[in-house]
Amino acid sequence: MRRNASVGRGLGWLAVVGLLAAWGCEGSQPRRAPAARTDAERTARLVERARILWQARQDEDWSRTFDFRDPRVAKAEDREKYIEWCRENEPIAILAHRVLGGQVEGHFGWVQVESTKRVRRYPAAAAQQVRQWERWRWVGEDWYPVPAEELSLYPDAPAARDREGEQRLKERFEEAWQCRLKRDYEKLYALTDPEDHEEVKFDMLVADESQFEHLSKDVEFIEVIGDRGRILVAYTVKLTDPSVSKQPPQEILINERWIRRDGQWYRELNLPK
Repeated sequence: MRRNASVGRGLGWLAVVGLLAAWGCEGSQPRRAPAARTDAERTARLVERARILWQARQDEDWSRTFDFRDPRVAKAEDREKYIEWCRENEPIAILAHRVLGGQVEGHFGWVQVESTKRVRRYPAAAAQQVRQWERWRWVGEDWYPVPAEELSLYPDAPAARDREGEQRLKERFEEAWQCRLKRDYEKLYALTDPEDHEEVKFDMLVADESQFEHLSKDVEFIEVIGDRGRILVAYTVKLTDPSVSKQPPQEILINERWIRRDGQWYRELNLPK
């Protein structure tokens, strides 16, 4: 069962120690898209769904937009209260829109949309033309837009990413994974950002990493934009502390941040300030 947790940057594992005991609820990771459907079929369905949703947004048909709420969330919500909230609080007015196309990769989906928007609070302000890639996910048997609070768990559209850079980052990540399996902390430290070493010393990394035995990994995605990389990976780990040795392995979801310096990838260590 996937745990819905994300450590944004840095050493990460120090924060994970405190989280392991707290993660008891089922996460919100999307189900895999059925293999029986082709990419072309799922792309067509994605674009169709996006056109319906964006037209409803422009028409301010809030009952219709409610139908595009994640069904696992919507079942606990009140449709009428949602409609009332949107009528009174929706900050953006959609004046015009055009769905340009879509892309899919497994349970990830992206729709490119061109729209004209205005902030309701400032009706005299000029409308803005916006072109964006909207992130969607496959849930159950259909596509749904990713909620704003979960966007960090999904990659940007392939068209916006450096696919060649992602392949090199994947190779670098595999090096780091082998270091973790072998507990080769010196090499693992060498794969981290040199600019972080003044603040995060080698013995700090060793103390952090040695708290866990790494059993397996499952990479959700690798994303490279410019010289910044991001890897969302689920690690299955077991605490090495003898006092908790009877606890079963835990699956933890980490949002690893990487940076490219002089053509080489390094994992960032510093935690957010």
